[in-house]
Amino acid sequence: MDIGEFSKITAIAIDTLRYYDKIKLLIPAKVNSRRMYTEEDVEKALIIIKLKKLNFSLDEIKAFFELEKNIEQSEEINDESVKEIEVCLKMIELKYKDIERQEEELRIVKTALNKMIIKTNSLIKNRCC
Repeated sequence: MDIGEFSKITAIAIDTLRYYDKIKLLIPAKVNSRRMYTEEDVEKALIIIKLKKLNFSLDEIKAFFELEKNIEQSEEINDESVKEIEVCLKMIELKYKDIERQEEELRIVKTALNKMIIKTNSLIKNRCC
């Protein structure tokens, strides 16, 4: 699919897609100098969107995909690759811990909101009837 169709499917602006290509985050195939995307690219784009919503930086997202690629190509790993993998892994582990912290904060806020809903509904029910 071309960049326009891909943009509509993923809700990612065309300029952003060009930027992702430039920084080698989401690299489409080139056919007659046109960017052509696959279903696999759609899946990757949706992961990028989700990671961005979780406050991953573009560098962290790139590290995530680099780590995934290095794991898939594990037979070709040399000492330098291991060091790069370790750096990526540390970054991913820190983000994982951050997400766990956010989950705990959300659980606390959710509990407080639920209590407020119950109290408010009770107040309204007692006031009206």
